[in-house]
Amino acid sequence: MRIKFLSAMTLLIFGLPLFASAAATAADLQQQVQGLKDKVTQLQQGKSASATACPTPGVTMKRGSSGADVTRLQQFLAQDKTVYPEGTITGTYGPLTEKAVQRFQAKNGIASSGTPDTGYGAVGPRTATAIAARCSGTAGASSAIGGFIAVAPFAGGSSRGISVQVTVNAANSCNAATYILDYGDNTGKSPIAVSAGVCKAMTSMVNHTYQLAGTYQVSLSSGSHKTSVAVAVN
Repeated sequence: MRIKFLSAMTLLIFGLPLFASAAATAADLQQQVQGLKDKVTQLQQGKSASATACPTPGVTMKRGSSGADVTRLQQFLAQDKTVYPEGTITGTYGPLTEKAVQRFQAKNGIASSGTPDTGYGAVGPRTATAIAARCSGTAGASSAIGGFIAVAPFAGGSSRGISVQVTVNAANSCNAATYILDYGDNTGKSPIAVSAGVCKAMTSMVNHTYQLAGTYQVSLSSGSHKTSVAVAVN
């Protein structure tokens, strides 16, 4: 099969380009995708400066939670002194954080009464979505909705056939988003829509056959962010 992959793939998570070798065979595709998913997890759990003050989209938290996402939640809340006047950054979701979340919920029309068991003072899907939306102006947050592609020759297809495994919403965002898959041969761009409230990654496999020999850029884009693989067919 005369298909060559000329460029590396990049992730669209937090705007930081990561690179992985393009698969030459279909058998390597799953291993390649798993490696990219592992890097997504590392980014979501890390404490890079670009992600500071923006909790990972879709993560729910309540009193007793701890870790990097609680730290980022506290950093986010501390930016508004009317919401979190104490501004304590501990990485542990305690009574002060719970109270700050209640103030944030009341201020943004999410909830103004109840208990943590009913969501008041806990970061559930609705509160997490509101936080993610307000983080859109913070470094790193606008690119939190990410995706990636893995390309391999189409088994059983022609020498110009490829299979593309597409993963969108890799950051598990609860926000709506639209991705565009482009094969680079002017056959049209395929939109991939993610509905609001999905809050998890979506993976699909598509096949495509090029009609002419040449080098093409297979790309997946969302907003200003883009990942691509160069494919040469003969």
